[in-house]
Amino acid sequence: MKILLLKDVKGLGREGEIKEVKDGYARNYLIPKGLAIEAKEGVLRHMKEIEKQRANKEKHIREQAEKLKETLSSLSLSFTLKGKEKTYGAVTKIDIVKELENKGITQIEKSQIIMDNPLKDPGFYEIPVKLYRDIEGVIKIWIIKEKD
Repeated sequence: MKILLLKDVKGLGREGEIKEVKDGYARNYLIPKGLAIEAKEGVLRHMKEIEKQRANKEKHIREQAEKLKETLSSLSLSFTLKGKEKTYGAVTKIDIVKELENKGITQIEKSQIIMDNPLKDPGFYEIPVKLYRDIEGVIKIWIIKEKD
């Protein structure tokens, strides 16, 4: 029997795949558990339409991520830390997100910013940002020590 998998099934296949299985396995296990449905002509047409929509959505998201990457490449953020000989405080992911929001960029969350430790020392930093699966942007950050 040909079935269409509705969910990933270990040892059989991934969601959306069409597989040939024994009738008993399909009727007694996969279909009642909601893991698969019988792959009839109408179901296959419906799945093709869903795949087409998913591809369009993927394309749109990729385009948005590329535009955001270009916007970030032309942007530079500045932070000022207090201190005479040693700076006090640090620039964290939350600080970066807030500053980006002040500049009008609201699509980036702190989980997308790739930074191991807060930035404490004055200088120039290029911080990577995961925008989409394989699209990564860079935020340029200047940290300036405030003079008393």
